[in-house]
Amino acid sequence: MYLTPPLNGFPLELGTDARGQKTKMTVHRPTVHGVPVGTFCDQLSDFLDEVLSLSGELTLCGDLNYAGVNTGRVDIQLENLLFSCHLVQRVRGATHAAGNLLDVVITAERSTICLLPIVVDTGFSDHKLVLTDLSVGRVKSSHRKFQYRKVKTTDAAAFGDLFCTQPVVTSPSTDVNEYVDQLERSVLAVLDVLVPLKTVTKRGGRPSSRLLSEVAVNAKRTRRRLERRWNSTGCEADHVAYRKACRHTNLEITRSRQSFTQQRLTEAAADQKAQCKIIKELLHGDDRRKVVQSDEARCLSSVQQIFHGQAEAHRH
Repeated sequence: MYLTPPLNGFPLELGTDARGQKTKMTVHRPTVHGVPVGTFCDQLSDFLDEVLSLSGELTLCGDLNYAGVNTGRVDIQLENLLFSCHLVQRVRGATHAAGNLLDVVITAERSTICLLPIVVDTGFSDHKLVLTDLSVGRVKSSHRKFQYRKVKTTDAAAFGDLFCTQPVVTSPSTDVNEYVDQLERSVLAVLDVLVPLKTVTKRGGRPSSRLLSEVAVNAKRTRRRLERRWNSTGCEADHVAYRKACRHTNLEITRSRQSFTQQRLTEAAADQKAQCKIIKELLHGDDRRKVVQSDEARCLSSVQQIFHGQAEAHRH
């Protein structure tokens, strides 16, 4: 958990878990603050745009002190804001002795992180206690398996001796297609003896993020606002504005990534090793299967040379 600057005067606490899977935000609006509900909703809307851009699943709780006209409901403007953000207020019933719903627990519409809260009267406060269970189970990390051979440790002499005992040398086929299959089986049979396949399991991490410019970030916020407006109104004009914002946002994100990559290359201009690493990331990423295939290709090339020498020896 870490404290952030207050939301225009409202005490606010925001934090994420170590894996970035859950985001918790706690807001308290004192009764004496005097800010109209509309102003507060505008401020909260801008802040939610930033919070919802985080990777974690949001859980917002706190004492907002904005009761609705009907008992057991929050103010209609706050309900509309939550609806436009695809959020749901989970508490049912009054949380104050006066019959108002002031304390809230808010999550995404289809979220399963929070069970239905229950309200308990403690008897020593005008506010009631809101209890709920949060699903914060440990998320299993992704793993991947790959196979490889330690071809660099291959003994060329031992490989040649074993290869001479294979059917491709002792009794080669006269059919071209069968001969190719025979050669492949023989090579793999020798490799399985000298350098057998090894299986390795590694835990995969999240890909490194690319920094976006301030223009790209603002474009994404505008796109999210227009998307919520279109989902709320269903108006064709809002749909057109949203699609236009999508195209503009994609363009700004592309420009930002290009600028970020160019900056990395410029900073590494004096370091050839760093430049090669950056270019490798851009072209190939972290694909270990390509490395394995490259090693096997080198091995097969050496095998071909050995086989060619053996064939020449038998011919003469």
